[in-house]
Amino acid sequence: MTKEIEQWMPEARQIAAQCWCDDETSGRVMDPVLCESVARRIAAWMATAAQESRNAEFYRGLVDACASHLGPKAYTADDGVVHQDPIRLKVPELVAELARLRGEVGDDGEPVTEEWLRSVGFATSPNPIYVRVNNGTLAVAFHLGNMRSVELFDCDSHEMVNVKIKDRGHVRRLCAALGIPLATGGEGV
Repeated sequence: MTKEIEQWMPEARQIAAQCWCDDETSGRVMDPVLCESVARRIAAWMATAAQESRNAEFYRGLVDACASHLGPKAYTADDGVVHQDPIRLKVPELVAELARLRGEVGDDGEPVTEEWLRSVGFATSPNPIYVRVNNGTLAVAFHLGNMRSVELFDCDSHEMVNVKIKDRGHVRRLCAALGIPLATGGEGV
């Protein structure tokens, strides 16, 4: 018997012995050999559960350490309440968002195509997309001809900027800077 299992045997023996105290078994004579055999199995399950608990605590600590580098979003619930402990469910999506913003998405160097623009949520039509940015409205129009560019038109100040598009990573970083969310599964912006 391993040392790990042995440490659980006193408690496991008590649990096994209680089996002869149940209503349906209280009239039977206790079999000490059978009780010890059952106790070993119970102790093995207890040791397994204890190890699983230690593992879960270890990995929870790793997720919490990652969350501490992700800022306030990692501690803010969907209803806006800020918690002392991180919202662990949000950590994977925040890491994915950070990777996209940092340009560490596998296709960042790929060219911008009409199909790709649709997949990240932009409707590709002659009409621009209107996005609310900093309490104002920004019209965004992509041009995918020879001069690949995005046209940004501030509907409040009537100023227009035309930015040459280099690649998908460039569009991601531009949208992040402007606060324009990109879809990950093809939903609209």
